[in-house]
Amino acid sequence: MNDLTPLEANLSEKRISPKNHLIVKSYFESTEFKNHKETYQEIVKNVILDFFMTLSKDLDMITSSDIFHWLSHFYEENSYQGVDGRFLIIMDLFDFCVERNYIKASPLANIITIGLAKGYPFFKPIRGLK
Repeated sequence: MNDLTPLEANLSEKRISPKNHLIVKSYFESTEFKNHKETYQEIVKNVILDFFMTLSKDLDMITSSDIFHWLSHFYEENSYQGVDGRFLIIMDLFDFCVERNYIKASPLANIITIGLAKGYPFFKPIRGLK
C-alpha cells in the first residue's frame, strides 16, 4: 500500500517548493525510512513537514543556523528529548540527501551530538555555524 498520496496532497497544499517535495517524496519512499515502524514514520513526516513549512527555503539553501533557529522554538513548549528527536530526524534527512547527491554537504556535518544532562543542548557545533 502506498500512502504517499495524502502526503503529496498535504505537501502541495502547504506550498512546499517542488524541489523539496521531490526530495521528501524520495526520502519517504526509501528503504531507510520504510524500515521504521508506522508510528515513527508518522512522527518523521510531521516533523519534516513542519520543518519545510517553517523555513520556506530549498533544502540546499538551509544553513545550520536556520535549523537551530527552527529548533529553538520547541525548547519552550517541549522536553529536551522532543527537541533532540527533531534534531536527529532532520540530521537523518540531510544525511540521506548527501548520500543521494541532492546536496553536496549537510549543514549539520560539523555538529556532534553530546547528550548532556537536561537543561543543556543535545548538540554542539564543533566549528562555527554556517
